[in-house]
Amino acid sequence: MTAIRVLLPIFVVCIFYGVFIAGKKCERVRLAMCQDMPYRRTQLPNRFNQSNQDEISLEMRQFWPLVEIECSPYLSQFLCSLYLPPCRTALPCRSLCESTRRGCAPVMAGFGFQWPENFDCQYFPEDDADCIAPAIEDVTVLPTPATKTETTLSIEESGEGRNLQCQCQCVEH
Repeated sequence: MTAIRVLLPIFVVCIFYGVFIAGKKCERVRLAMCQDMPYRRTQLPNRFNQSNQDEISLEMRQFWPLVEIECSPYLSQFLCSLYLPPCRTALPCRSLCESTRRGCAPVMAGFGFQWPENFDCQYFPEDDADCIAPAIEDVTVLPTPATKTETTLSIEESGEGRNLQCQCQCVEH
């Protein structure tokens, strides 16, 4: 009984804070783009004060072409952690932002768009803080050396029926 008297007021304060002061609620992540995240529940409103996943989906849709061309392997993780953050209060780490920007900002610039001010990496916490780090290692992919290929094509043409035969020979150097 004593435990209930002690814990009940603490529980009530926590509920009051969570519902009325913090104003945040946890709900299931419904956006297909964020289904592969390591969490299934999101805390809204997000840092842009958006609390409706349908509205968030519309805003995130503008980045879909960048996701499709895979300008950065981190883009989906970065966008999902910003727009649909996990229930614990965590932002993307600065390294996640920078890795995403490194791959996508040049692509965006090629289409006349700038990296969004809301995504300014200097405002994200360092990796040693409680933040969302890149899910995969930052790997530098070196181009495969080209191999010289020689192709020989011979065409033989025979009489009236125009029977064509092609023979190809490829040689790698």
